[in-house]
Amino acid sequence: MASEERIDRENQNRDIRTRISCRRIAFAVAYGMIVLTQCAFAIHGIDNFWQKGHNGYNGAAYHQAARNSLRFGYIFPDQYSCDYKKREPNKSLYTHAPLGLHAHVTLSVWLFGDSVRSVRLVPALYGILATIALLAVVRRHWGDLFALVAGAIYVLLPINHSFANMVNHSTGFIFWSLIALACYLKWAQTAEIETPGSRRPRTGLFRSDCRWLAAVFAASLMAMFWDWPAYYVMFAIAIHWLYLSYDAAHGKLRHFRGLNREHLALTLFCLFVLANFVGFFFWVRSALGNFDDVLASINMRTYPMAGDTQKVWTNTLKPAFSPLLIAMGLLWVFGFVVRHARNQARHRDLIPLAFFFAGCLHLLLFKRTAVIHIYWPWPLNPFIAIASASVLFWLSKHIESFLLHLAPNVLRRKNTPRLSTSVAFISVLVVLIPFSKCYLKHTVPLIELGRRYAGVFEFANYDADYELIFFFDQVRMQTTRDTGVAIHKSLQFSIQESATLDRFALKTQRLWPPKKSRDSMPGGWVETGSFNKTDFKELIDIVSQYPYRQYGLYYMIDYRRERKEIRIYDLVSKRPDLMWKILANAFIPPLQAVRNPIKEVRFAQTVDGEKI
Repeated sequence: MASEERIDRENQNRDIRTRISCRRIAFAVAYGMIVLTQCAFAIHGIDNFWQKGHNGYNGAAYHQAARNSLRFGYIFPDQYSCDYKKREPNKSLYTHAPLGLHAHVTLSVWLFGDSVRSVRLVPALYGILATIALLAVVRRHWGDLFALVAGAIYVLLPINHSFANMVNHSTGFIFWSLIALACYLKWAQTAEIETPGSRRPRTGLFRSDCRWLAAVFAASLMAMFWDWPAYYVMFAIAIHWLYLSYDAAHGKLRHFRGLNREHLALTLFCLFVLANFVGFFFWVRSALGNFDDVLASINMRTYPMAGDTQKVWTNTLKPAFSPLLIAMGLLWVFGFVVRHARNQARHRDLIPLAFFFAGCLHLLLFKRTAVIHIYWPWPLNPFIAIASASVLFWLSKHIESFLLHLAPNVLRRKNTPRLSTSVAFISVLVVLIPFSKCYLKHTVPLIELGRRYAGVFEFANYDADYELIFFFDQVRMQTTRDTGVAIHKSLQFSIQESATLDRFALKTQRLWPPKKSRDSMPGGWVETGSFNKTDFKELIDIVSQYPYRQYGLYYMIDYRRERKEIRIYDLVSKRPDLMWKILANAFIPPLQAVRNPIKEVRFAQTVDGEKI
């Protein structure tokens, strides 16, 4: 009998180990699928040209800023200047944001070369790291299945998958803020800060828990180095820190007569955050001599406009998250207030609360900017993911309780644990299946729109300007850094074209007379324009004297040499290969310039006829 009992016990243990092993494998597979999905979003389009839209505009600005910092040693970004020599003092420096993003992009360009891919590598990598950090932090505090649901919601957020490799401050801020929050909660647990009803012995501040406190400071520094909402997260940590040292029974701070270690650490943390904030503005003052750029940016972004609130909802929040997720987020906030009133709140609630506070404050203070930039509520992403998952599991638990209440007699049988597990699993599916259907119905169509239009979900009469970007790339390859480029009024010239050209550019209202002296440029001058929008007689007169290159509808006149030379190229679409569709653009085929001798002869005859 003893031998049979031992064999049964061994079989039961083996079954338990098998189930645990299967569960771990299933979690690892699901975890990997979420991370790989984020990787796919980050890699797709990483080598795309600076296409018109949010993605192209931000990327082009920081691409040019990285070039200028490497060439001239600028600390702050110089996003809109293509000068061939350093200007002092530089009044075009961008001081609106912390320097974390600019420093990383500059380092990437220095390490991997001056390319679009090097610039987008930074947000792509940090977007993946932020996803991994979210999964790890949520798994630690909420469990495996919860982490998978929250991670899946986070990755499929339209504001995430549409801007997965857009050059922006938020991905780095989210990653380092998650690390800071996780380290802070770990420090609070390791240091065993006394809470109401808890009088456990505590370890020394500068002993076993010192490393976690140091990690809090380090991660907080990196978060504040990336984006302004990090300061809101740090404020939330400070409030929670103060709450932990509060004795509800006596209504006062414990040991207030002498600073205890919690108060000392909190004071140091607050001074540390304040020093970073003040230090940044002293840095701005030392670089520019004033705060004019910062103040102008604040005034522009906070200036109220009629209908701002409605536009924030329709243009930004609704497409970025969906009404369903926003409603679930608000429901979670209401539930937290109720749980806190009942003394049922937990320290892990700080994680979604911190991002909720940061995202809302960031949105409310700069509503005008949020109307223009639909990625503005990005700091809300972790909150939306965790809060939505919390509401889903809250609903599944109530469904589980209802199902168990319907079959009390069945649950008294021998297979009660296994049946309870099955009921819990069914309850989760009952909630997840309709939620997934509604959520995917909103987010999946936006994947194509966000990729097709470079992060703009609705764009009437959209033109990616690929031919114009291709043309300016040809101009860049045929000129040197010290060559000046005159931009005729017939051409559109924005930051995307400027970063592609990377030459000093001067806008003109008419073609320059060929013998007129020009501003000194060591590499000479060329002029660009649109063939269909330029005065033909004026163009013919100059083409008869200077080399002329035309790509599609766009031309370049080379004032560096005086001779008649006409080259006309047709812009022909090539068949895209798989790598182009993955790394560059899945919707626009690559272009190539094919010389057209017939057009050259006809145009030359026209030039000669006009001159005769």
